[in-house]
Amino acid sequence: MIMGYRRRLIRKTLQKRIAKERIRHLLEQARTVFSEDPELSRRYIQRVEALRKRFNIRRTPEMKRAYCKRCYTLWIPGRTLTVRYDKRNRFVLYICDRCGKVYKFAYK
Repeated sequence: MIMGYRRRLIRKTLQKRIAKERIRHLLEQARTVFSEDPELSRRYIQRVEALRKRFNIRRTPEMKRAYCKRCYTLWIPGRTLTVRYDKRNRFVLYICDRCGKVYKFAYK
């Protein structure tokens, strides 16, 4: 019984590690292919979100600042993203140009 539990645990951690590697690879691919085909880039990011949800992987700070989680658009400042600074409240505002969603990130 204990061996079965340990085996399942090892299998789950191995699957999660493979999923994380695939997520990293898909984000790289999305960045490289964006200039030629933005829709394919969006599809890659949709796959990232599907993998992340399936294997219960949290969004890292790099992932939070890489793409819009509403419309799956890769963020490139000036092309798909508007960046504003709120000096009074010490926030950086990311505004997605595709869907208009506003993200707030605190800074020091």
